[in-house]
Amino acid sequence: MSRQFVSITQGNTRPPLRWTPELKHGSLRDGGVRVVFSMTLDGRLIVDQGECSIENGQAVYEWRPEDVRVDGVAQGEFTAIYADGGTESDPKAGYVHITIKRALSLVEASPIAPPEPVAPELTGGSIVQDGVDLVITPPSATGTPAPNVDRTVARAGQPFALVGNRIVNAALDVPYAVTWVATNGAGSDSVSVSITIPSPEIVAPFVVSQGSLAMDGDDLLVALPVFGGDEPLATEIAVLRDGADVSGELLEGRIAAARRSVDVTYRIEGAAENAGGSVEADTVELLVEAEIVIPEPAAPTFTVQPSITPATGEEGTTFTLSEGTSPGGVITLEYLRLDDADVSGDLGGLDYVSTAPGTLSARFRTTHPDDAALFTLSGEVTAVIEATVEPEPEDIPPSLSGGSLTLAGDDVVIVEPDASGQPPPIITRAVSLDGSPITVVGQRISNAAPGEYEVSWRAENGIGQPATLTRAISVEPEPVMIPPTLVGGSVAQDGADFVITEPEASGTPSPTVTRSVMRDGQAVTIAGQREPNARPGEYVVTWVAQNDVPPDATLTRTGTIISPPKAQLEATAGGFQLNHYDDPGYALTPTPEGFNLEGANG
Repeated sequence: MSRQFVSITQGNTRPPLRWTPELKHGSLRDGGVRVVFSMTLDGRLIVDQGECSIENGQAVYEWRPEDVRVDGVAQGEFTAIYADGGTESDPKAGYVHITIKRALSLVEASPIAPPEPVAPELTGGSIVQDGVDLVITPPSATGTPAPNVDRTVARAGQPFALVGNRIVNAALDVPYAVTWVATNGAGSDSVSVSITIPSPEIVAPFVVSQGSLAMDGDDLLVALPVFGGDEPLATEIAVLRDGADVSGELLEGRIAAARRSVDVTYRIEGAAENAGGSVEADTVELLVEAEIVIPEPAAPTFTVQPSITPATGEEGTTFTLSEGTSPGGVITLEYLRLDDADVSGDLGGLDYVSTAPGTLSARFRTTHPDDAALFTLSGEVTAVIEATVEPEPEDIPPSLSGGSLTLAGDDVVIVEPDASGQPPPIITRAVSLDGSPITVVGQRISNAAPGEYEVSWRAENGIGQPATLTRAISVEPEPVMIPPTLVGGSVAQDGADFVITEPEASGTPSPTVTRSVMRDGQAVTIAGQREPNARPGEYVVTWVAQNDVPPDATLTRTGTIISPPKAQLEATAGGFQLNHYDDPGYALTPTPEGFNLEGANG
């Protein structure tokens, strides 16, 4: 707590007034809080809300010369102003007593007439709905001295603690009230606002369409009632047959074979309910009269087909026969054959034991007896089942074929070999790296280290010698990446031609080299390494080598193509002389006719 008694010499502005306020709703270290200082002397307002700076959690007021012009005992008060407009004064009780000691060297200043006190007045202030929130706007406060404004918030008449000016997700149908009270010693003023967010109106359930029932042949067409209303809407709809719920038989608006051997009544009942109320659909009923049907005689059938189940034992293969199921029919065994031989005499009950290979087949007959009271019908169906007795397999030594090691990116993939033999052999596998055993689960060695990998398989079945197979693969280390370089390369004039000699490129991986040619600052295309009869000018050839290893290599060569001098024919005392005919790019061919000077001047 700061001292409530402070002294300073009249006319002296140092040191500044430092104060550590005790705040209920925040701290000066949190930021977002302003502090002002007010001081009265003998009823006169000397400092009217002077702005304070914040230093290390303290409010610091710098004295002005006019603040300490008159000696005496003054009363001071600090006011914290929060971002939401709320204020809090300190000290909570009384004032800061400031003694301004008379300075002997100063002349008594003329007394300052105190301002007339003005009672506080609050203007504005509101609380409004913003979506599901409530937003509070504080009122503006005036008065002399500056009033202290306290705010209280209540929800349903009870105090509601709120920091800031927004109530998030405000409760529905609950009144919220905000009251501001301003006081300054000259009076007080208050403003209250309130609001209630009503619950949205709920649309009670209603019937959109009633249900209906209609027959379509022997099927019942069902249209269920449809309900409307606000969600969540709970509906309960049932289709009843003589009071029993048969809604599960309803498929795509239809109950198949709804007609029964006796009269039945179908009924639809439906209801819906939500927070706004409930409603019931009209009950719909339909009497479905029984249809007298003389049943047609049913042909005999197997609902469960006959079968033969083999089981191999020490004395051979035992076949267990099942005659199947034929409701209302009499089942008899018509024959049992092994290949073409009848073996029914060897049947013990429904079991037959065979030690010889072959195909076992059986035929069962079902017959409906005549029933003259209703109808006369007889018939049969048959079922043929085949089971093959396999001979004992021969012993075969084990063998291995195939199998490989391949590289897939950074992995080594093991392809298992094919194994054969009788009985089926047992396969074991061993993996080594540079001669040392390693453990590999599955068929892939992920992120394989460089080295020589070897996989050996061994197949054993107790017949003859074991079979072995070995596969190997070498994993090379990653190459050292080397940036590209370009060496050599030249350009030259060869007679009237422009000749390019390509540079040598190196790097790891091997770089890709591109070439560009400029003539007098313009890009030109030269196919190959020679441009015949090249146009004169300044040529610049640039090569760029790239292999994704920075930096790229760049090489530039320049050359100039010069026009050859023109041949000249000069007159001499003895005739004519041809000059420059032996310069590059020219050839002199004499003719028997001599020179044709027609059209020549001179």
